[in-house]
Amino acid sequence: SLSSNTTGTNNTALGYRAGYNAGVALQTISNSTFLGYQANASINGVTNSMALGNGAQVTASNQIVLGNTSVTQTLLNGNVGIGTTAPNRNLEIYASAEPVIRLSGNRTGSDNDFADVEFYNRAGSIGAFIAGIRKGADNSLGFAFDVKNAGSNIRALQIEPNGNVGIGTVSPGQKLSVK
Repeated sequence: SLSSNTTGTNNTALGYRAGYNAGVALQTISNSTFLGYQANASINGVTNSMALGNGAQVTASNQIVLGNTSVTQTLLNGNVGIGTTAPNRNLEIYASAEPVIRLSGNRTGSDNDFADVEFYNRAGSIGAFIAGIRKGADNSLGFAFDVKNAGSNIRALQIEPNGNVGIGTVSPGQKLSVK
């Protein structure tokens, strides 16, 4: 653990080769924590970082990495706060400027949903969702609201890239089309 660290200070490492990287001499890491087999950093000189779990690897200062690329679930109990120390809801995000949540999808070349926010009931059935949709080109994006009625998805509202709005139609031909 931390065997290459020669001038860094205030580090904690627990686990075989924690804080050690065979490919990079981690000599000046400070104020960082490495817990787990081969939990480490990818670059020298990081500070105030934490790698938790087998093979977890930080790539910059002021970063926390939970697990390696094989981890498929991270489970948290209680309320989660980002930018706040006292979250009042399951997820609360605070920023002194305008907070932003980004959903990115990898759909290119065909018109379809590329990012969704889904709403489920307690039984695990999807009830409604909001979708970002590709429309004709990778830089032309629309927005849709879908609901479920008796088990069938219905596109209730769609906003096209040109500003046309459709209620009950996926192809609004004017500023407001109602079907």
